[in-house]
Amino acid sequence: MKQKLKCFLGIFLSLALVLSLMPCMSLTVHADTTKAYADYDVTTDANKDKSVEELAALQVNFNGKPWYIIEDNSTALNAGTVTLLAADESFDKSKFYNSINKYSISTIKNTLENMTTGDGPFTKVANAIKTVKVKGSDSDDEVDAKLYLLSVDEAEKVPQNVRKFTAWWWLRSPAQVANCARYVNRDGKIESETGGIVTGEGFVRPALKLDLSAVTFESDTRIFTVKPYVSLKNTTTKVHFNSMDWHLIDFDATTVTLLAADDSFGTSAFKSDGSSDSYNNSTVKEYLDSIVAGTAEEGKPNFAAVADAIMPVTLTTPPYESTG
Repeated sequence: MKQKLKCFLGIFLSLALVLSLMPCMSLTVHADTTKAYADYDVTTDANKDKSVEELAALQVNFNGKPWYIIEDNSTALNAGTVTLLAADESFDKSKFYNSINKYSISTIKNTLENMTTGDGPFTKVANAIKTVKVKGSDSDDEVDAKLYLLSVDEAEKVPQNVRKFTAWWWLRSPAQVANCARYVNRDGKIESETGGIVTGEGFVRPALKLDLSAVTFESDTRIFTVKPYVSLKNTTTKVHFNSMDWHLIDFDATTVTLLAADDSFGTSAFKSDGSSDSYNNSTVKEYLDSIVAGTAEEGKPNFAAVADAIMPVTLTTPPYESTG
């Protein structure tokens, strides 16, 4: 199936078509509560009581590593999210912090954050991972994260046979003592509120929320693969469409959003007679519409041949707000 492109041409195009029904046609919709990845979600009633070996057989692969699906918020195979929990020791061990048990400033939080930036092992797939808000406790500061440790409450929802591990591993929740944090022992038991000393070396088992619109899933191998254009979002790397350079600024399950990367579209007055600030009645909208229709004056860009690949969008104009 050909990927459609949603082009903004520097400024949004007009109108949108979401779903069209023939006149007089009725449509009956039946609710389907089955999640797309229910077969692999280890927390479902069908899976949560399985053995260690049976649960291991449900592991999926993302970015070359094995994971358990611990939450399925999919609305389709390519829509919504699934939450993954690391299934092996490849993230190694780490101390929690040098002194106190605040996750927001911890060594382990910074280590995970660095994995999705610069030369980190998750940088190329970072755009496929949703940013979530996490904190260690109500008294901790909330921080943005892509890779993060589970809290006690989140870990309690994971089957004990999934929590079982090579050795003990950190949670992000603080213990009662200021220099201790909560952890899970090798048998999958969440240890008491006394926790472990934050300078101790415990295994790291991060979780992440995977954006299903950014990946494809192969059920035979249970591998999530990031779509090739996802890593280009909001980068300086240019893509080519209709013999022009563009920046990729957004994507969803079926479209990518492009922003013109050069001055090929020239200049235009917003409204030639200065009579209105409404985009729908503007000169610049007429100009862009003529480019898509192929009726713009000679020498201007012509998108008539690729118009069917461009997805119309609905536009809203924000109200004017005086700063005076």
